[in-house]
Amino acid sequence: MKNVCLLYFLLIGLSACGGKKTDSISLSGEIKGLGNDTIYLYGVDRMHDRMDTLIAEKDKFSATLSADTLVTTILLFSDGTEYPLFLNKGNKIQIKGSMAELSSLQISGNAPNKELTDFNQELKGLGTPSGKALEEKAENFITEHPASLVSIYLLDKYFVQNPQPDLTQIQKLADRMTGELKDRPFMDALLNRIK
Repeated sequence: MKNVCLLYFLLIGLSACGGKKTDSISLSGEIKGLGNDTIYLYGVDRMHDRMDTLIAEKDKFSATLSADTLVTTILLFSDGTEYPLFLNKGNKIQIKGSMAELSSLQISGNAPNKELTDFNQELKGLGTPSGKALEEKAENFITEHPASLVSIYLLDKYFVQNPQPDLTQIQKLADRMTGELKDRPFMDALLNRIK
């Protein structure tokens, strides 16, 4: 009987400890030159329509966030620089970089952040590329990653926000994306505008 009770308590303890999955997102970062500053994190569409404040002390910051699904957010620095950050429940996001090179932060913790980090590192290796070269790199990425949220970001940055957007090219690139991406609020609105 004593062994049965011990086994019973052991099973309760193990079930309480194991298998518990968290929906929270752990975010930590170190950006050289940031000092003691505030970074704002805001969602870009109705899938994450909120703003969080990240307080940095001695170049470092951390926060626990929440999201129901994979979402695109923007880090807004005090100098006005914006940088995309992709969040999903259970992620442990780590950000490293320098205020001198905010366009090439190194972010890990999920596939979209790694993909964008790799893309930006590739651009950094090009020196000072022309607008056409940037568009070609973005087009290649979108073609090779039709299910990545980064593809939506690059489509917007290099094609939609162009002073003279080529609607045919935008439609062609959007057609390469998966249905799941096309159902995102930004893409749905964009495709409706093109029509």
